[in-house]
Amino acid sequence: MRELTLLLLVAAALFHLPGCSESCSCAQDSLLVVSVIDAVDGGSISSARVNDVPCPGTCVFTRKPDGGPPSAGPIDLTVIAESYQPRSLTVVVPASDPVDQGCCGLGPPWISQSVTVLLQPL
Repeated sequence: MRELTLLLLVAAALFHLPGCSESCSCAQDSLLVVSVIDAVDGGSISSARVNDVPCPGTCVFTRKPDGGPPSAGPIDLTVIAESYQPRSLTVVVPASDPVDQGCCGLGPPWISQSVTVLLQPL
């Protein structure tokens, strides 16, 4: 009986632990956002690929576009599309100190980057 009482007291104490009172949406942090557009008319290009990953218009990468883990540093991109000249570029994702995001814990140790890639038609 004593064990049952102790168990109930522990359960009650755990139930009343202070919880996170914030309302959070813990979406995965993006590493890189790439928009691929036509250099002539500014429209999106449905056949675009970034490092061989389909990217029709705009795509969000939470890992490196080559599949590697997300991290600060340079990211080499090769952007291709049918009937367009290919383009290669390097985007630098700067490091940062992780910021406390409340219920979601610490943020990423990088500053998310966005890049617009203009492709010239052939």
